[in-house]
Amino acid sequence: MNRIKEVLRYHYFLEQTGLTQKINGLLFYLRKIPFLGKKVPNKVFHSYDFKHVLFILLGITGFISQFFMKFVWLVAYLFIGKFMNLDGASHSLWGTHTLWKGLLLWLILVVLVKGSLEHIFASADTQIVHFADYFQLSKSRLIRSDLFLTIGKNLFFYLPAFCVTGFLLKKPFQITLGLFLLYGGFYLFFSWLSRKIYQNPAKRILWRIGLFILLGLLIAALLVSSLFYDRNWMPFLFIWPSLFFLVVWLVLTSYLILHFSEERGYVDSLIYENAAALQNIKEVKDNQYLSLGKKMQGKMERTVSEKFTHLKGSEFLNALLFERYRKVLGKALRIRLIIIHTCGILSVIAALWIRQSSLKPIEINELYVVVPIFFFICYLISLGKNIVQIVFISCDVSMLYFPFYREAKTILSGFMYRFKRTLIYNSLLIGSLAFYFLLFSLLTAEDFDSGYFIVTFLCFISFNLLFSFHELFIYYLLQPFSGDMEVVNPVYKLVSGLFYWLSWMNTQLTNLAGLSYALILLGISLLYVGIGFVVINKKAPAAFRIK
Repeated sequence: MNRIKEVLRYHYFLEQTGLTQKINGLLFYLRKIPFLGKKVPNKVFHSYDFKHVLFILLGITGFISQFFMKFVWLVAYLFIGKFMNLDGASHSLWGTHTLWKGLLLWLILVVLVKGSLEHIFASADTQIVHFADYFQLSKSRLIRSDLFLTIGKNLFFYLPAFCVTGFLLKKPFQITLGLFLLYGGFYLFFSWLSRKIYQNPAKRILWRIGLFILLGLLIAALLVSSLFYDRNWMPFLFIWPSLFFLVVWLVLTSYLILHFSEERGYVDSLIYENAAALQNIKEVKDNQYLSLGKKMQGKMERTVSEKFTHLKGSEFLNALLFERYRKVLGKALRIRLIIIHTCGILSVIAALWIRQSSLKPIEINELYVVVPIFFFICYLISLGKNIVQIVFISCDVSMLYFPFYREAKTILSGFMYRFKRTLIYNSLLIGSLAFYFLLFSLLTAEDFDSGYFIVTFLCFISFNLLFSFHELFIYYLLQPFSGDMEVVNPVYKLVSGLFYWLSWMNTQLTNLAGLSYALILLGISLLYVGIGFVVINKKAPAAFRIK
């Protein structure tokens, strides 16, 4: 009994610590909001009474919302279950047929799928590990007790939803007890299986594959029998013999977990896997803006060419840099061109087939709608990101320490050279896209005219101009990278994310197409590039430096 009280006390402290961290984080980000942040004084972090009130309010809100969300999810399963029949019959949302179907979905998705994924691929909770380190507690005991407490908390929050479902099915005690036992029994069973798999590292993958094959077959059998044969197996789980079996199963799995002989080693493996996963996630986040450049750097040619001896300063450095990366960039260009030409030839073949068949010809207005989609395609194939990462890793990371390299004249000269080279590479890619799209339009549209050709041509010119300029512009203006190859400017990440979102949103522009889209895009592109050059000339000498 004393051990249970101790466990509950530690987990209360754990919850309190986690919620306090969230409150501090909320206050921290509130102070970062323009205008509003100035009204939040720094002393608020030391106002323990205020934070204690917030802790109570957030705790009560979270407690109540847990009950509500369990209801919401269960009703969602009932709503889906309402339509789980192939006979077209209409069933009431609160009728017996719908209730059993909804419980079947809950059993499959929450108990079988979610339970197996959470425990077969279990990892140690970072917050629990840190909490155990701070207070020098047993990690194995804390993590194991957290397993039982988490299952217990979820069942407690499910209690009202289970009771209501039981009353609707006119078996309140049996349904509530059965759902408790199913949830707890399967979650503990999967947790025990995870421990057994740990004991067989050589066959870990085979164990997991075999388990998910069996689970897949079970789920398929349940769905097929319910959908195609209208067989309802759920009531069988709530008769007294089944409930007795579930009780024995729950007690047995609990005993096996509590008396697992290699618990410490198992927990250590969870902590190790969690640390490795967090490190991989961190590396992915840190390297997503420089990974292409680092990969290409290993393939760079390090020969010295004599054909640039007539050049000097920044122009010589950039010419030599692009010469050394000529094969690497050429390979990236060829791969993209092969994909474009393959898709283009297939589209031409499809156009010829449409032309020879009895299908209705495509109208020019339908082709206008497709043009904005190429905005996103051009974003994906552009070599702008590759070139930005190359010039930083292989040139700027070293040269930016020299004052002459940060002078306005040198910066503008280097920017113009890199912009021209990016424009050439992207012209080959975007020009190929334009060629095949115009050829497809010519073969399939009867009302193809010079106006359509001009509009499409202007759009692709704008694409090339915009995507060749944008990555270099935000790189020179924000220079987000540190000497340790990390992104230290959050604005750069924000701008990159917004530009991706803008590119994707162009695929949704079905109403704005044709000449209006082309003129707006061309105007924005020319304005962006023109203002960008002025900004680079004025601001880059102060901003373009190692962070």
